[in-house]
Amino acid sequence: MLVRENADTIGDLANKLFDFVGQDSAIQGDLGEYLKTIGATGLPQSRLQTLLIPYIFERRLGEKRESVFEIFESKNKDLSIVEKEVLEGLKNSVSSVFKINKVLKNGFELFNLVNEISCTALCLVKMSNFRGVASGQYLYGRIFQFKDSYYLFEINEIVPFSRKEDVLKYAVSKQVQDSSLLYENNPVKLKEIEKIVEDTGKKFKEFFKTDEIIALSPHVDDLISYFNDFAEEGKTCNEQDIQRLTTLPEKYGYFEVKELMDNSGDFLETAAKGFSSHEIP
Repeated sequence: MLVRENADTIGDLANKLFDFVGQDSAIQGDLGEYLKTIGATGLPQSRLQTLLIPYIFERRLGEKRESVFEIFESKNKDLSIVEKEVLEGLKNSVSSVFKINKVLKNGFELFNLVNEISCTALCLVKMSNFRGVASGQYLYGRIFQFKDSYYLFEINEIVPFSRKEDVLKYAVSKQVQDSSLLYENNPVKLKEIEKIVEDTGKKFKEFFKTDEIIALSPHVDDLISYFNDFAEEGKTCNEQDIQRLTTLPEKYGYFEVKELMDNSGDFLETAAKGFSSHEIP
């Protein structure tokens, strides 16, 4: 099947999905609540379709927590084999931030900053829509695989190289929120991480003489600093200092770490301040 034919098949199925979400009685109530939550009621159809993309890909409904794709498939038994292949690809799509390594006639050569994989992603629209886009810029979007090719299903924003710091912070935040994204579809990266974890575990046990320590927040930053000096440079530390910093808490219990639960702030910046900045020790 030619690339143009693939794009037509993908586009037709996407339109079926959008129509289904807009008409299915089981989804309408939840969709209405979703749009109210994000303050998007009364928007024109063109703008609404853009908002439906994260809803379709991320929303789960009912007691069974079914995805929109699962509900759509269960109510559309007449899907062709090719349409089912497209649907499966969409289910496994990747939303990330990519560096644009090269602009092609029919797409982009991209480098995923989250899992460090390069790929060629074909566009479903004419490349004339991307005049002014150049190598070195960054693309926030969603790609998925169909047949032997990747396709760009969604482009949220294209930003210049000057915003590299923001882009990298976003990539790290994705990794922190779901660590599996760091090595997803990247067996080489997974092996590298496994080796780092194994080596770090051995050094941890050698340094602390145990495989587990308990410490209060005000002392954790110093402990990490001492351990990093040992792991990276082989510097030793006075055992009395370690014992002093691993004083057991007087009371055990669960509590909310407000500094990391505030969605209005930058949790990476908060985390960088260290454990000693936490309100509860």
